[in-house]
Amino acid sequence: NEGVMNFSGRLRNTLGSGDVLRADANIGYSRLSQYSMSFSFPFSHRIATSNFTTSVYQNSIDQLASSHRETIRGTSAFLNLPVSSARYSIGMTCDWREVGGVHTRMPFSVREEAGHSLKSALSHSFEIDTRDSPAIPKKGFLLRLTQELAGLGGDVHFVKQHFQAQLNFSLPRSIVVSGSLQGGVLLPGLIQPGSRTHISDRFFLGGPLSVRGYHMRGVGPRQEGASLGGEMYTAGGVHVFTPLPFRPLFGEKIRLHGFVTAGSLSNLPSGAGHGQVVQSLKNQLAWSYGAGLAIDLGIGRLEINYCVPKPGDSSHSLVNGVQVGVGVDFL
Repeated sequence: NEGVMNFSGRLRNTLGSGDVLRADANIGYSRLSQYSMSFSFPFSHRIATSNFTTSVYQNSIDQLASSHRETIRGTSAFLNLPVSSARYSIGMTCDWREVGGVHTRMPFSVREEAGHSLKSALSHSFEIDTRDSPAIPKKGFLLRLTQELAGLGGDVHFVKQHFQAQLNFSLPRSIVVSGSLQGGVLLPGLIQPGSRTHISDRFFLGGPLSVRGYHMRGVGPRQEGASLGGEMYTAGGVHVFTPLPFRPLFGEKIRLHGFVTAGSLSNLPSGAGHGQVVQSLKNQLAWSYGAGLAIDLGIGRLEINYCVPKPGDSSHSLVNGVQVGVGVDFL
């Protein structure tokens, strides 16, 4: 991890229609740089929080776990609509991606995918979120479904489906139990038979926000220590949050945290039936358990955990001991 400086600026109502012009820059010490500019305006004044947003951006990051540097330059346009308690988002992106080396030890499988690619994709997402907090919710559930269809232009072709579910409920003595499940599949040959998936589009698993006790991208297929990603994955976790004994001092912001997480990441076997898919995921199964502290930061949470990983494959990259994570979307 590295420190990141964030700069953000907004101009509101420049056209007198409730529009927002926003510019953002996130600059890391050496590994990360992100720049974006977006313009959004209400889609309908009769539908609260509906908006149409268009943006341009450039993101560069050293994917050290996969032995390459990735730069994405692109533009997007999205229509966001609330319907009852749900939110729908429909849009299109056009990305020019560049994969390059960060050192000479780039594995051959990654080196094969180095260079430029152009992705043009339609995407759709559906979300229901009734949680009372995004950091450490005490009640409510989250359901998020996303679909992406690439191949309307450029040289990248696939269909991608991803889901995320979370359920939270409270027990006596201010104990909170949280369960989560997520998964996804990437199908490259439905639009253009014989096409292959690209490392920029595959799923990755492992890390302090994912299956605990493993490095970032530490679960799944690897070559020479580099994570190659996978075309299908599933992961789940059960968490228990309890108050500290001296709760009046810190309130509900700091809680004891116990967890069990598990997940598997693999590629789709050629000509696979259901049995082969299940066996492929079983071979890459990784799980872990542990305990620590969870700190409510308002918009996210900080976890400091002692982890005990139980890898299903000797190539998995482990963190056996203390692991720290900060984020919003935790498994």
